[in-house]
Amino acid sequence: RIQRWLDRQGLYPQAGDPSEYSIFIEACYPLPESRRLYFQEKVRQAKPHIGYQLIGELAAHGIIRSVWTTNFDQLTSRALGDQTISPIEVGIDSAHRAVRAAHSAELLIVSLHGDYRYDSLKNTTTELQKQEKCLERALVQEITNTPTIVCGYSGRDISVMNAFRQAYGQKGAG
Repeated sequence: RIQRWLDRQGLYPQAGDPSEYSIFIEACYPLPESRRLYFQEKVRQAKPHIGYQLIGELAAHGIIRSVWTTNFDQLTSRALGDQTISPIEVGIDSAHRAVRAAHSAELLIVSLHGDYRYDSLKNTTTELQKQEKCLERALVQEITNTPTIVCGYSGRDISVMNAFRQAYGQKGAG
C-alpha cells in the first residue's frame, strides 16, 4: 500500500530500484548525524544470527582471516564472543589497520562504509560513489591475493564493485 502511494507521487524510485535505499534514507534522515543515530539504535538491538556465528567458527579453524563488509552493525565482532578469536576492527577512522595481516586467533573485520560508533557513515548514493582510498587499495589487494567469498551482497555499491573490477583485472591468487 505504501509503495503504491509512493509510485503515484512520481517522486520516488520503484520498488527494487538500485537507488531506493539511498533515496529513502536520505529523505527520512537528511543530516548525516541523524542517520548515524538512527542506525545506532537499530543496531543496538540486533543479535548475530547463525551466519555470523559460522564466521566465528570458520575463523577459529583458520579457514577465513578477514571479513570485508558494507554493513556497519558490528554483528561479526559480537558473534566472536564465544570464540577465542580477537576481532581487529577497521573503519574509516582506522583505515591504516586494513593492511595489517590477521594472525592466528584474530579476524580482521573491515567496515567499508564506516562504523556508526566512530565514523561518518557512507550510505547515500553520493557518498558511495567513492571508497576511502586506503580501504579501496586494501580491498583490491585482498581480492587480488586471496580467494574471496561474497554473500548477501546486492552489488549496488559502485565503489565496492569498482574495487572488484580492478582486482579481477590483475593477476593474483584470488
